[in-house]
Order: sequence, then C-alpha cells, then structure tokens
Amino acid sequence: MSDDAFAALYPAAADQMPVAMRMLVPRRPRLTSAPGNSGTFEEFYAPECRLARFSVTGTDEHIAVIDKAFPHTRYDFMFLVANDTIRCAPTDLSDATLAATLDAVPEFVRFVAEAEPRRAYGLDDCTLTFGFNYDRDTTDRDNGQFFEKRFHMHFNCWAARDLKGMVTSRFGDVTDPRIRRTMLDPVSFLGPSVMHEALQHRFAMPALHGARALPPDPTRDAALGLPLGLKFELPDWDYVATPDCRRLIRDLHTTADAAFRDLHVAFTGVAPPGKAWYRAPLLPQATVTARLDAVPYLSAETCTSLAVLRGALRDADDMPALRRNASLAASRLVLAGLDYHLGIYSPPYVDSAHSGTRRPVYLYIQFKLLSRIGGGPAIGGAAAVQVDRSGGPAFTDEELQARRGLLEEFTRRQVTRLARLGTIENVRLPGTQSTIRADGRDHL
Repeated sequence: MSDDAFAALYPAAADQMPVAMRMLVPRRPRLTSAPGNSGTFEEFYAPECRLARFSVTGTDEHIAVIDKAFPHTRYDFMFLVANDTIRCAPTDLSDATLAATLDAVPEFVRFVAEAEPRRAYGLDDCTLTFGFNYDRDTTDRDNGQFFEKRFHMHFNCWAARDLKGMVTSRFGDVTDPRIRRTMLDPVSFLGPSVMHEALQHRFAMPALHGARALPPDPTRDAALGLPLGLKFELPDWDYVATPDCRRLIRDLHTTADAAFRDLHVAFTGVAPPGKAWYRAPLLPQATVTARLDAVPYLSAETCTSLAVLRGALRDADDMPALRRNASLAASRLVLAGLDYHLGIYSPPYVDSAHSGTRRPVYLYIQFKLLSRIGGGPAIGGAAAVQVDRSGGPAFTDEELQARRGLLEEFTRRQVTRLARLGTIENVRLPGTQSTIRADGRDHL
C-alpha cells in the first residue's frame, strides 16, 4: 500500500480481516436531514422519539429513552442523559446515573432471550451490541459523537435476517486509503498497545475490577473474529450492572484521557487545545521521538510505532480548504481530541477454547484518529462495519409497528423495574400520557 502513509501501522494480520464497507439497514420511509444537536433536549428530540424520561434519584440528572430517527439496526434505541448542561464522558455522570444506564444491558439480554419476544419480533439468532462513543472536542468534522455530545448508550439488536446479505471484503484488498482509514483507523492496533501499557503502569494487571484484560493480539482477534480494540473478558452479562463495571469504565476513560494528553504533548509540545478548525503544529520528528522515550510507561516497541505515526502525520496547513469541503476534512483532518468507542459484546458462536461453556462477554475500547465511524462491532463475521442508514430498504408499516412494540415493551418493563428499586423517579411515558409511581404501577 505505497500510497497509504499509514500502511506501516497495520499488522500483517489486518490484511485477513473481513470488513463490510456498506451494510444496508432498514430505514424509516421518510428520510429527513440529520443536523447535530446544538440546542436543548426538548428542542432536538421530537415527542414521538421519546419512549420514556425520568429523573435519577438523589441527583440532578435525567435520562431519556430514545427511539432513533436514523436506526443502526432493526431494533435499536438509546439511553441518553437529557440534561441541558452537556455531560459527555462517563466520568461526568453520577454513579447512580451510570448505574441506571448500565442496568438495562443485562436486562435487555434477558428480554430478547425470552420465548415470547423472540417469537413476536423474530429475534432467533440475533446479535446484541451495546456501547457509547466519546469525542468531546471534535465539532468541525464528522466523528463518532458528532450529532449528540450528551452521553448516550446505544442498544443494538441485529436480527439474523438483516445480516444475511452483508458483503465483506478482505481489508488487504481495500486499496483506497480513505476507505482503509475509515474501516480500520490507523491507530486501531497502536491505540490498544498504548492503552494496555498505560493501564499496566497504573494498575495491577491483567485483572482489573474483576475483568480480565486480553493483551493486544491482532492475530488472535482475526482468528476468532473479535472486535478491534483492547478487550476485557467479563465474568458474565450481569457484571455490567455491578459497581465493578462502572469502576472499570471510569478507569478506562481517565487512563485514556491522560495517555492522550501525554501523547499530544509529545507530538506538539502543548496540551490538546480542543478548538474547532485548529490543530496544534507538530514538533520535528527527532524531538517527538525523544519526548516519546521520556513517557515512563511506553515500551520501546510502542515508541517505535508512535514515531512511525509521527512520520505519517502532516500539519493542517490547508485549513481554509478543509472548511469548505466536509468530505475532505473527514478524510484528512485528525480528530481534535480523545476519540473512542467503548462496546460490550458477545460473539454469536463459541470457539474451541470455550467449547461446552457459556459464550464469553467482552468489553472493548477502540481508539480513533481519523475514522468517522463510531463503534466497530464484530457482527456478521466482519471486523468492522460501515452502516448505511439511508440507502437500505424502508420499513413497512408492519415492521415499524413491530419495532415500536419491542421498544415500548422493554422500556416499560425496565423503567418499572428501576422505579420499584427506587433508582429513578418522576417517570413519564410520553406516548401513553402516564407516569409510573414508586411502586412501579401506572398512574394516569
């Protein structure tokens, strides 16, 4: 790949990874424009998109359950922190709010495993993925958290029938550098190495809060069809609703944030400015190499790879041209700050190492430098998928009714559960003109 300046950052195993460059998913019959949310929750989210809204007990935070206008999957929704003051990172949230969000993950797993929902909504052999994107600072080009900077957790249920027609290609056969960088970001493999070393510097590894870290290994990931990124094997789905999982997520964020700052200072001499249409000038190669050697937790091998990254980067000295061309900006302008996707996933099959046992559950964190794709779940046998949310088949009336039925059924069940536990209060279900009392019963 002589025309790809970042080619040296991809290990040989990456060439064998299947990628889906355009996965068509069902869409709403009438497409609308998709501006970013620069206003308040009330201004941006139409009443028909709101499945529920409630307060988190003992906090000033509110959560809304949202039926998405541009679905990623046949059945998907999100838990969004709906305060007007934007809280972007998991560390910006109270523990109670993060707990109320994560509690829904194992509950949704149980819901889709029940016989009646599986029959009613065609969920046999479905694939579940959960996750959130973080990119607080990039507002001048497309990125994984471009449309909504408020913290929001995605709940995705991929029906088996929607994965059958997915077309994949070997990453090694993709020659267009722009597509390569979108599908597998240049730091897809370097980022996990930096993160793993930063975590080892801070914590006793490989176990962290009851989860087992898997050392970065692209060959293993390619062979097992695992998601990109640094991965932790979790004890089970129920772990996601525990304080340990919340501690793990917060520690991953703070470690990633600190490591990004260390690298930005090494590459530019200054802390990340987080300013639109500005990127700090790069220091000379030799200076960067010396600064990287001084970062205490980086191995010699990782420093060498980071020096290769510096050699591939260029200053953004054509900013006026980038401002005029959003597509060009998305392919050439590096993201303005820390950008990652944190996902939770279980493979749809069992490899030989787990034969006869439960399917493993993984929490993974993927880092981005250039790619505009948020999450990259390993679905349908692909290591990375780019979802086309506007070119797929339109939902029929019956499919829309089934989608809404599943979302409303689970939402009512989950908020009733949380209300009975005393975790949430002031619950409103907008479509029904009702609230749910502390005892979990409807009150008109």
